[in-house]
Amino acid sequence: MIPKFRGFSIKADEWVEGSLIYREKPYLHDIVVPIGNNSSVSYAVDRNSISQYSGLKDINGQKIFDGDILVYIDDNKIRKDEKHVVKWYRGGFEPVMYYNTKNFEIIGNVYEHAELLEVEE
Repeated sequence: MIPKFRGFSIKADEWVEGSLIYREKPYLHDIVVPIGNNSSVSYAVDRNSISQYSGLKDINGQKIFDGDILVYIDDNKIRKDEKHVVKWYRGGFEPVMYYNTKNFEIIGNVYEHAELLEVEE
């Protein structure tokens, strides 16, 4: 399987998914998106937004990427308050490598929704 990545396009102002091209200078990275007929488009992306696809999907069928913020939904469809950030750790994506991903829902990502991780007092 070829790894898939996503990043936030600097010019298109939207998320793009595809293959990652890493560049040392000028410290920009590109996501190459296939568009059919053996063609592709390259998008310069914010390097802080780049995340890898885990190969898994949440309860709504959305792709789970590194950096996504998830909430756990139990078998009775009750949403729990604790939040989890997907991270690559010891050969897998935590926490989704330990649980059935049908029990997780994506509520955001650390790039766009860092405020979701703030602790309420």
